Amino acid sequence: MKLWEDTANQLKGSARRKFMAQVVDSSGRSGQVFAQDHLGWSRSTIQKGAIELATG
Repeated sequence: MKLWEDTANQLKGSARRKFMAQVVDSSGRSGQVFAQDHLGWSRSTIQKGAIELATG
């Protein structure tokens, strides 16, 4: 988890949102809840990153 937090903090803008969405996607069904509760990531930011990944 520390690696994910550190990496996300080093990235900016869409790269950060896309990274967050990829981490959540690889975490399975409850990935957004896990990220929100344990990493302090905003679910709306994760959702925006998922849209950016899907649309390129």
